[in-house]
Amino acid sequence: MFNATLVLIALATGALTGLTGASGMSVLISGLMLLRIDSRQIIALSFLVTLANSIASAVPYWRRGYVNSRAALVISAFACMGVCAGFAMGRSLSSGTLEILMMAALLFAGIKLRTGKSPEERPGSSHQQQPWSWLAGFGLLSGIVMGVMGGGGGVFIAIVLMLVFSMPAKDAVGTSIVVMASAAVPGLLLHIQAESLPWNLAAVILPISIAAAFGCARVGRNVPCLLYTSPSPRDHLAHL
Repeated sequence: MFNATLVLIALATGALTGLTGASGMSVLISGLMLLRIDSRQIIALSFLVTLANSIASAVPYWRRGYVNSRAALVISAFACMGVCAGFAMGRSLSSGTLEILMMAALLFAGIKLRTGKSPEERPGSSHQQQPWSWLAGFGLLSGIVMGVMGGGGGVFIAIVLMLVFSMPAKDAVGTSIVVMASAAVPGLLLHIQAESLPWNLAAVILPISIAAAFGCARVGRNVPCLLYTSPSPRDHLAHL
């Protein structure tokens, strides 16, 4: 029964990652919390699954041009630094506090997914430029959140890219997937060094989740955005 539940969690995590970006991690974290897995092990495992699923999902989006390369590069660079700072902060928190933070973040992200609106898709929109200082600050903050909460902290990346930076939905999903992959690397290495990664759980979840992520990413790049249906009234930020 335990392994069957892990398989279902892996399928749902990979599928949602491929279709919507980091929201797949919300399923992973919620499911493992229900199974009463230690919060630090959940965070460590979420970094590993985030890295693997993001790499698998990024390929179809990249090939279709749904990745804003410049935004992904700037955000990723500062997110990696933020992850290291967030990891240090998270080590000082108790397991109970980490669980409360993760549940609160997942609830907030769910509310924003239901109420947020995204700009309409536009040809060539993935090449629009945003002020680098905004991207850098966002990347650093995102990295800190991920450092504390694991891969689940990346659930906000696509949301912010759509609602604050007015990035079209598919571009936001593709870009967020690349950022998550980059930021997961230092987080995973830090947790391996801390010996908090549950390799037995990873062996069950990882292969299934990767396959689901890649398959659903191929579907997601070809269908209308599943997260938002209404255009936003916001204008795009000024180009550099």
